[in-house]
Amino acid sequence: MNLENLRAFVLTAAEGSMARAAPLMYLSVSALSRRIQDLERELGVKLFDRTSRGIVVSAVGRRLLDHARQVLSAMDEVYAAASDEEAAPAAKLGLALGVGVGLRNAVLDTMRDTGIPVQCVPGPNVQLIRQLSVGKVDIALLHQAPPTTRIPSELISRHPVKVMFASSLPQASISTLSIRHFADQPLVTSAALMAGTPIFYAKLRSILAEFGIVDTIDAGEASWIRDVVSSGSGFSIFAGDSKPELDEEYGVVVTPVEDLDLSLETYLAWSPSSTAIDRSTIDAILDAVAAAPREPRRPRMIRSAG
Repeated sequence: MNLENLRAFVLTAAEGSMARAAPLMYLSVSALSRRIQDLERELGVKLFDRTSRGIVVSAVGRRLLDHARQVLSAMDEVYAAASDEEAAPAAKLGLALGVGVGLRNAVLDTMRDTGIPVQCVPGPNVQLIRQLSVGKVDIALLHQAPPTTRIPSELISRHPVKVMFASSLPQASISTLSIRHFADQPLVTSAALMAGTPIFYAKLRSILAEFGIVDTIDAGEASWIRDVVSSGSGFSIFAGDSKPELDEEYGVVVTPVEDLDLSLETYLAWSPSSTAIDRSTIDAILDAVAAAPREPRRPRMIRSAG
């Protein structure tokens, strides 16, 4: 089995889009698609369901995903143990779920400019922090600061959260939304996101509880939340890069609410024991993310009641 085909499957599932996953593997979208098709042909199953809105992991794909991650993790350790000490080490970039595309690309582009090979390691925040502490990840984009000063970090972005809901719901016709307008709906999220960002979700759940919102729907993978929301089954909380044309295609609205005072922070953290990156690389990355384009201002998608 070609491990790069397996990696293509895992990264595409994590990103929820081939367009987002392809740059992480230095591939075009068409080349990434061929890798996934080769893996599907070899396994004799469909890993993704293709819809008019894009792709979603199939039921079989969901069963295989954890196994694929374990195989890749084990093989990465084998390659690391067998690597030539004279060769330039690959820098492992940890990516917390939901990191903005603009920040991610700024870090990737800067690291590529250094000439050091980069391997992306997506995962929950708490897992990435553990990997930073033991040197298994060199640098990471996180949604919470490491709990110890032994892991240096710097706040690089703060995104106020918004609500995401189906454009078919009555709330789409309301000009000024309150979180109270969603009191009769469950929060759509993912167990992986909640476990990976416990501090943020503890604050969120506390705020929502004040409005009587306590029920949740687990969408499974974070990349499937939009699909569940678009069905009208519940609402979700969104922070980061938003593309109005994609929201419209999926049939969702992403907009601020006046009484949800909460932000999702992004930190750049690095391992003090890393041999793959040095302080000059860190400084170059911090300069790049400071200049990275932020989420563009966008008008609310307001629909008239008529």
